[in-house]
Amino acid sequence: MLNLAVVGLGTWGRRHVESATSSGRFKVAKGVDPADVEFEFPVTGSLDDVLDDPGIDAVSIATPHTLHADQITRSARAGKHVLTEKPFALSGEDAGRCIRAANESGVVLAVGHDQRFYPSILAMNELIRSGKLGTTKTIDSHLSHDFIAKRAGTGGSAARSGSRTPDRETWWRLDLEEAPAGPMVHLGIHHLDLFIHLFGEIQWVMAQSPGNTVDAPFPDTMLVMLKFADGGLGTINSSLASPMNAKLLVTGSEGWAEAYGPSDVSTYRLSSMDNLKHRLGDAETSRVRYPAVDSVSANFAAFADAIEGVAPYPIPTEQMAHNAAVLEAIVESSRSGEMAAVAR
Repeated sequence: MLNLAVVGLGTWGRRHVESATSSGRFKVAKGVDPADVEFEFPVTGSLDDVLDDPGIDAVSIATPHTLHADQITRSARAGKHVLTEKPFALSGEDAGRCIRAANESGVVLAVGHDQRFYPSILAMNELIRSGKLGTTKTIDSHLSHDFIAKRAGTGGSAARSGSRTPDRETWWRLDLEEAPAGPMVHLGIHHLDLFIHLFGEIQWVMAQSPGNTVDAPFPDTMLVMLKFADGGLGTINSSLASPMNAKLLVTGSEGWAEAYGPSDVSTYRLSSMDNLKHRLGDAETSRVRYPAVDSVSANFAAFADAIEGVAPYPIPTEQMAHNAAVLEAIVESSRSGEMAAVAR
């Protein structure tokens, strides 16, 4: 059993506690949070209290996005294995700094792109890798929910004016610095990771917004077109203003496959795409609904496997860095209105 410290004990930090424990691989031994919160384990307000503790093997980070790079780097240099919530980093430069620190210390880096562990995505990946879809041509996705908008109400104006409310779960998410590409940082980045996983390197992006309906200092809806190194094309439509919906469609020369999500919130929080349908040539369309699994727990199990040398962590650091570089290009394109190349 590995001893874990959870850094940030808000909504997703609490999910880390639950899912790391349910994986059967971690004991949550400490927590870090600036607020006076009570758990069944000791909670400190200082990250140093965890990093200086030789009994802590790993940390998981569920803090505001701008804190990730520094906390990852400090944790890695202290010899702690690190799993961080997405985004891994907000720039390619910060991602590189984190990876160098981990490599120099010989620790494992993991990231909260748990959608790779969905049964529907595992099955879709097998269809692609087996060649059953033929030459893949396009990948298109939609990911939306209005949970943040509903919790915020009209709070975007308060966030811009600097008038903060006690709701620490919402207001930082409406901060432009924390979400420079709005829904692509909060939601779409999950599908961006799947695009990289399924189709590979991205060369350029073009990001546009149709305007806001949510009172926030960033676009609440964004459409991103991407071109892959192999010539394939993709689009991501991500929104904080539209009700819950998730789907991902891959087309190939011999068939297509679409993963899509549930209509109830409880299942969505476990697996936002629990269905898969596909068609190969002239065959009948196949439809499978998979049981909702705790993909966050599966991610923690993969993290533990990598720490213990059972298997490499399934998301290479090169792909983490590429995700950060693509996100940086999306921010650039959304602000300029022009196509942006992805830094290599």
